[in-house]
Parts: sequence; structure tokens; C-alpha cells
Amino acid sequence: MKGLLRNYRIVENGYEYIVRFADAGTWTTDPESYYSKLPSKYNIDAIEPSEVIMFNRDDFEALKQMIPALTTFSEMVITTNASLIQKRVLMNISANAKEKYIDFINSFPDIFIVCLCTWWHLISAYQEKHLPGYAKRAWRLRTKCEESYNVLINC
Repeated sequence: MKGLLRNYRIVENGYEYIVRFADAGTWTTDPESYYSKLPSKYNIDAIEPSEVIMFNRDDFEALKQMIPALTTFSEMVITTNASLIQKRVLMNISANAKEKYIDFINSFPDIFIVCLCTWWHLISAYQEKHLPGYAKRAWRLRTKCEESYNVLINC
């Protein structure tokens, strides 16, 4: 698998709440929907070109019966995801904005670069007439990120 997915929910006012990002090699689902067999309240989509493996519940349960090690592996993935959710909840209720930002960049450097590049393209398109100050700040942020991660952000 490769790519970057997001789990999100759209509320009544149209606002999107991202609950989780899933990068290459991770699993994502709506556990409530999976176990209750009810329609999900969440959406999953790719925010960059992605290759995914998708199972419906019945097929996955049958596969776990045929391959018992898959059940063990699945339980390990569920436990890891629960730990990550617990860490995120604690971060959201106890950390200040700067700590959350640093944790996000450290936890998801690929997502940060995708977001930065998207932001950079948006600002570049409007910098001449609308956002000259923002464009300068975006360039400084991009340069700082390239230096911090020792990579060329090829937007």
C-alpha cells in the first residue's frame, strides 16, 4: 500500500472534522460501523495518489477464519490504533497549540509536506494581487521545513 488517507466526518454546518490520517502501511476503518454493521458516519478518502487494499466485513471475517495469524495481527493493529487515539485525545486536552503543532509535524511529516505544498501552490497563485505578505511567510516556512527535514520540498 502507498499513499495518504483521511477519515473524516462532515457535520450539519458542512464543516469537516478529520479524525485520523492513515499513511502507507497502516489500516483504517470505522470500528463502530464495522462491528455494528450499521452505515458509517465517517468518510475515508485519499488526499494524495494512493494504492489500497479494501475488504468488506464478511470477506475479512472469512479470511481471518482461514488464516488464524491474521486475527492476531488484526488485534495488534486495533490495539495500536486505540493507543494512538488515546495519545491524540490526551494531546488535544492537555497540550497548547505549539505542542500540538510540533507533535503533528513529528507524527506525520509526509502529511505536513503535502499540506505545505498545497498551501504554497494556493499562495503562489494569488501572491501578486492578493497575498504578498503571506507568500513571503510561506516561502520562509517552506525554506525552514526543507532545512529541518533536510529534504527538498518539490511542490
